[in-house]
Amino acid sequence: DAFISASGVGFYGEGGDEILTEESPNVTKDFLSGVCEQWENKAEEFSGMCRSASVRIGFVLDKNADGFNKLVQPIRFGVGASLGSGNQYMSWVHLDDLTQIFLTVIKDETFSGPVNACSPNPLTNNDLTKKVAKHLHKPLFMPNVPRMVIKVLLGEMGDLALVGNRVLPAKLLKQGFKFKYPILEDALKEIYN
Repeated sequence: DAFISASGVGFYGEGGDEILTEESPNVTKDFLSGVCEQWENKAEEFSGMCRSASVRIGFVLDKNADGFNKLVQPIRFGVGASLGSGNQYMSWVHLDDLTQIFLTVIKDETFSGPVNACSPNPLTNNDLTKKVAKHLHKPLFMPNVPRMVIKVLLGEMGDLALVGNRVLPAKLLKQGFKFKYPILEDALKEIYN
């Protein structure tokens, strides 16, 4: 028996350039990291009865993923831009890999506690935006969207776009998990071809 819950890499809060693994604590105590921590603490209560794991999901890439579409839409219209400073890391995962990660965590009894579900190659918002624009053959000439504008338009949700963390899937890599799309360019080819 196992209790597998979904959490998020938002658990870590603003991590800057620091590489974060499952062993890393919350870097900052913001709203999202607090929610993730409380959620995982509740999930951990099941560990006395069965194996418990919390899958910390990164920014999901798929043509039907709402967050990804919100990032891509302005680029498609030729008005794409990085968000805030653009230096915040985005720990992303292709939907196919995320599905395989959940199946692996369910089947493999060695997984317990937090499991980072993201590509081993996180990118800054600047780099991710440039690579998406290049793949779509669109120019990037707009200035970065200022932090204040994002906060006004999105409120608390703006933190999702502005808080960065450079997360690595250490447990998955240690267990030999093979990502189908470890590189952004490969993920974009699958999504758009």
